[in-house]
Amino acid sequence: MIYRLKLLSAFTIALLSTNLCAQGRFNSETESWLKRLDAVVAEREQINVRKSQELDKMRLQGSRIASAEELYQHNCKIYDACFTFNSELAMEVVDANLALARQSKDKNRTVLWTINRSFILASTGLLLEASNAIQEINAQELPHELQLCYYDQMQYMYQHMSQYSWDKQLKELYDDTQRHYSDSIYQIL
Repeated sequence: MIYRLKLLSAFTIALLSTNLCAQGRFNSETESWLKRLDAVVAEREQINVRKSQELDKMRLQGSRIASAEELYQHNCKIYDACFTFNSELAMEVVDANLALARQSKDKNRTVLWTINRSFILASTGLLLEASNAIQEINAQELPHELQLCYYDQMQYMYQHMSQYSWDKQLKELYDDTQRHYSDSIYQIL
């Protein structure tokens, strides 16, 4: 992930500086912005190390928790801290909380963690798996808060499907479906 970030940043900087130089607009302000971007990219590695250490510490604390409810709440905190940073850990937490929700027969928690599972799958490019994971949910039976989560995830997933589709008709279908779920969100709000 760090390698991809560096590569993307390098590409962005190269493209930006080439474009600005070609337009004759490369000036001290642009150079200042590029230096700030370089500093953020350089700091990213340190941030990743600190974040990994923090997550390791949180996981260790979780190994000492006895009650299922406390473990569930602790896993929620870990998920919030890692879902955009470490998809593998996020999926472990999703599976653990999904098991806890099913064990306690809590339908709303089961739905929430099924939606979270679909999100992690979609965000890592596993779109068919993301669709399959969320397929069993009937949005009409959900409370409004979970309907929003569901529609948001469906919108996110179809947006990604559209972005990855090479077939023009499928792309249009995915775009229409994504707009449908966006409209569903607005209707609830």
